[in-house]
Amino acid sequence: MTHLRALTRLLLAFPVLAFLLVAGCSALSQPTETGPVTFACGQLDIRVDEAGDGVLGISYPGGRWLFRPAVSASGARYEAPGDPDTQFWRKGDRALLVVNGDRLPECLPPGALERPFQGGGNEPFWHLTLDDNGLSLKRPLSPAPAEPLAVVSRQQDRFGQRVVAGPVDDRVTVTVARQLCRDDMSGQVFPAQVRLSVGGADYRGCGGEPDRLLRGVEWRLVRLGDETLPERPALTLRFASDRRLSGQSACNRIAGGYRLTGEGLTLSNLASTRMACDADRMALEARYLALLGKVARFDLDPQNHLQLITGDGTVLLAEPEPGR
Repeated sequence: MTHLRALTRLLLAFPVLAFLLVAGCSALSQPTETGPVTFACGQLDIRVDEAGDGVLGISYPGGRWLFRPAVSASGARYEAPGDPDTQFWRKGDRALLVVNGDRLPECLPPGALERPFQGGGNEPFWHLTLDDNGLSLKRPLSPAPAEPLAVVSRQQDRFGQRVVAGPVDDRVTVTVARQLCRDDMSGQVFPAQVRLSVGGADYRGCGGEPDRLLRGVEWRLVRLGDETLPERPALTLRFASDRRLSGQSACNRIAGGYRLTGEGLTLSNLASTRMACDADRMALEARYLALLGKVARFDLDPQNHLQLITGDGTVLLAEPEPGR
């Protein structure tokens, strides 16, 4: 499932309910080791297959890598010929992809969840953590701390998961749908919608790592506020590992950092190279850098365009580049 289709389903009412009706949440069939496998590494969708002679092929929108086996203490590790900073690890049903030294978010097959997966909701507040060891739940309307619950069953399909936990007389059901979710208090966006069913009541919230919505692709700015931008000179932005930020302004390379909180997104320590260009480019670059420094939150639209939103509501609109 591409991120575009997942985000387009935001137009449907109560998508989590729709998720519950899909095939009774049938178990996901795992692909064979030799068959093609798809993963989502943050915003980057990849398809992995055997290219012959032990070579692994990884296709992504706009291109394809070839990897050869490399020595590894754990898991199946591959390396791009002549480029030791580009690597791929396969560990069970998950994978890790490093491109030019940038470690992308964990590569997940359709419907899989981060480990650990965290979710929660407001009014009343509740929070859960789901991992291989079970479910930890801070119950709604309860002053008690989070309690561990044993998982009874776990079903997965390409849309998400349904987990049942707890004793027979106090069952807890968690349903996670891989669809964009906005926190109803802060407005922060998350990659999954979560429904908690406990004590005869249902509660809705969000979950997953917002970082996955930003990383894995390079974003090309197409509009600054009311100004539509030409394709050249390109204004770009990439969110990398270790909270690093890089990109291209109208004239110079830029670098900095970013910070995600429960309330939003801020960009900091922005700096650029010192190459001089013509007056129009320099003016565009100055405006771009000034607006980046005022970003307070982000959002995604149904077309998977990134919206960087400043404190006064100005929107910097970007689209994912097809290649890397």
